[in-house]
Amino acid sequence: MLNRFCIAFGFIAGPCAIALAMQLWRPRRHPSLSSKYAAQLRERISEQEADFNNNEDAAIMVFYGSVTGNAEMYAKALVADLRERGGDVALVDPSTWRHLARRTPSELLFAPKSNEGKAIAVFVIATTGEGEVPDNFFPLFSEMQAAIRDGTKEGKQPFQRVAYAVFALGESSYRYFCRAGVSVGALLHNGGGVELLPIVLSDARSPTRDDLFDEWEENLSQKLQEVCGVRLREMPCNPPQPQLIFRFVTDMPADRVPFAPPPSLLEPSVQCPGQFVLEAKTRKTEMREDGSYVLHLAFGFGDHMVSYQAGDHLGIYPVNPPDVVEAYRQVLNISEVEWTKPVELCAPVNARARASLRNTLPARVTLCTVFERYLDLCGKPRKSMLRLLARCCENPQEQNSLLGILCGKYKPNISGCTESVPEMLCQGYSTVLHYLKTFPSCCRGFDVGLFVEAMPRIQPRFYSIASDILSHSTSVEIFVRIVPHGVNSTYLHHLTPGDRVTAFVRKSTFHLPLKCRGRPVVMIGPGTGVASMIGFCHRREMIMKKQPQVEHGPMVLFFGNRYRASEYFVPEELRRW
Repeated sequence: MLNRFCIAFGFIAGPCAIALAMQLWRPRRHPSLSSKYAAQLRERISEQEADFNNNEDAAIMVFYGSVTGNAEMYAKALVADLRERGGDVALVDPSTWRHLARRTPSELLFAPKSNEGKAIAVFVIATTGEGEVPDNFFPLFSEMQAAIRDGTKEGKQPFQRVAYAVFALGESSYRYFCRAGVSVGALLHNGGGVELLPIVLSDARSPTRDDLFDEWEENLSQKLQEVCGVRLREMPCNPPQPQLIFRFVTDMPADRVPFAPPPSLLEPSVQCPGQFVLEAKTRKTEMREDGSYVLHLAFGFGDHMVSYQAGDHLGIYPVNPPDVVEAYRQVLNISEVEWTKPVELCAPVNARARASLRNTLPARVTLCTVFERYLDLCGKPRKSMLRLLARCCENPQEQNSLLGILCGKYKPNISGCTESVPEMLCQGYSTVLHYLKTFPSCCRGFDVGLFVEAMPRIQPRFYSIASDILSHSTSVEIFVRIVPHGVNSTYLHHLTPGDRVTAFVRKSTFHLPLKCRGRPVVMIGPGTGVASMIGFCHRREMIMKKQPQVEHGPMVLFFGNRYRASEYFVPEELRRW
């Protein structure tokens, strides 16, 4: 009996032991997806911690929440000006702020530099979606909400030792104009914060938004001195010192792509976009009198893992036109040898170890690629950029003229075009290139590294997606109205199937309801605004095929355009449904 029991036990225990050994051995040989993902996250967190070591000791913290880059640009200009005037100030992207990850519940969210003083927190915030804060600001916004909830329970005011100011960006045509900035200001007020200035709501439609920011910055500087005891000197007139370190890299080659690709387990994003392949390009309308027309574009995901649905947006990074890039090279006197060398724009990892540098550009690329891919060369210059040009002018007469333009005394005489200015820049608005040519002495005082640091970064253009992952699992489609002299329009116009674009999908809250049941859905899509509606129809069609037993209400789509004969570009789609 005992022998039979031992034999039976051996038959059972043997395979179990082998299986257990295999399970223990397998992860060492083939790391799991989760372990790879965790390792990548640890690596990124360690990089972020190093990047922000020098931010936690600053007396003034400037936080920004940005979608298209405008809020970030204003925040950077504010930080640069305060530093020039001797202020101890730091620029903080909340999504990579180390203090959020390391803070314990007993620590203050905004800690004063001294026991007697107050923390100084300045916020420059855009609004996105349905009055929401930008993605990069959401981690801090959540912590602020949690601090208010905890303070309410305990009868405390979590921000009573915070002096703050808010500059909100928005567009008045939207229902939730500047709501994100207003929400942040309300949290700070309800938490007992000391408001240095009333919140300023800036409208993207207003041509005086730069003037509004300049006035707000001047008032803020005055309050920082009067209320917080910050010592600021007068703004110097000589060319500013670069905040970053520009260098040519001779011992390493340029990176293969201009933007770091996303890790293998993550989707392309605005920070790590992917390389999408143009699979189809179809012209859908005739050209209008103004030269515009509609294109239908289909992009494949290539090797990237992408999830999306109708209502999301495709973000595409533009490329500056070659003639514009070459014009900047010539006016800045950049040699062809320097033009092809890899460069980096570096920030010290921490204040004590300047030998340890981090490249702030998306990748290590040639100087030519920096001008092609990273700098907004065709946009209207901000006043902060024009002030910088004035400080770099070596000719006093040119400097006075440029300062006169800034204060409204003169109008820039740059409406006419010459052979040295590309055609696309001669459309009744000015660019930095116009000013560089009109005031050539500023080029002699303008180091190329300072120019790269000061110029605003080119921002992705967003297009409503006209497909759905249920019907287009490996590609995404969009409708684009090509506008003459538009930066991305010019870029997309010259693409051919097989070309790659730097792109990503931005998630939206504008989606087809999950539980429509038998209710009808009415959609109105004028012009290229019909794109997301076409995507909704694709999604509903696939859902009806997968769930034929479920009752689905009708979908009614109204499409409109200027001329039916030449601009009815979705007849097949409308007839299909």
